[in-house]
Amino acid sequence: VCMMAELFGAAKGTKDGNAWIKGYKRENPNEILDPSVLYEKAYELCPTKQHVCRKAVLNFRGTHERKEEILTEALKVFPNDHFLCHQYGLLYFNPYQLAIARTEVKKAKVKVRKEAKASAKLEKTA
Repeated sequence: VCMMAELFGAAKGTKDGNAWIKGYKRENPNEILDPSVLYEKAYELCPTKQHVCRKAVLNFRGTHERKEEILTEALKVFPNDHFLCHQYGLLYFNPYQLAIARTEVKKAKVKVRKEAKASAKLEKTA
């Protein structure tokens, strides 16, 4: 399942790969081709393989809660895995970083509006 996920993930990056995926979808309409789903399936089949845990966590595109659940289970099995610890930290750091970036964008928009109002007042008085 992991090899299949890697194959579909790599094929998405090329023109020929995309054509191959479309052909594969026509021949096998009931099969799931999303690497995220395939890695999650692989993780459910063998949660004690470190390579599978790493790939499942790295390519997971589901809910925050499910990713946290997978990470905590994987860290129980592999407590000294630096990659899994790093991914666990990113799980909380990325939303925090996005929130900071949004507030900075809002502040910049407010500043631009104030400057626009100030220049409009100057033009009216001139």
